[in-house]
Amino acid sequence: MEARHAELRKHTSGINAVLKEACEAPNAGPLVWEKDLVIRTLDAAPLSRRVTTDLGSSDFALRLPIPDTNQPRFWISLHESWEWKNRRTVRFRECGLGLYIGNEDEEAIQILRLEWVAPTFDLSRGDQEPVYAGKHAGHPHWHIDK
Repeated sequence: MEARHAELRKHTSGINAVLKEACEAPNAGPLVWEKDLVIRTLDAAPLSRRVTTDLGSSDFALRLPIPDTNQPRFWISLHESWEWKNRRTVRFRECGLGLYIGNEDEEAIQILRLEWVAPTFDLSRGDQEPVYAGKHAGHPHWHIDK
């Protein structure tokens, strides 16, 4: 998937709008940001918290109003990566969602990780089929933890 770089800002705004609706926070400031062609959830306290992914990295996750907005138990994080194709066009590389469970006063544990990686074609090697970064995994794919 490719887009003009200027369209990436609109895309980021669209993600913000969806998250504000899902988090029942219509008047919140930005919940994601785009920097260097990477879109990520950000620290939007009190709507967010720091979490550790099942791969060991640190991220921010946004509260979902489940069971309600006053007692959030579920949290969501997301990221997207894009790369330059040329001076005006960007190309999708990968994205992912993480779902966490944990009350505000306890550690949030990742229970679900969804990932999508864009295929590439290396014509210099004669690739006629798409090549994925994680050759061992299908795309999209997910990981469900207990």
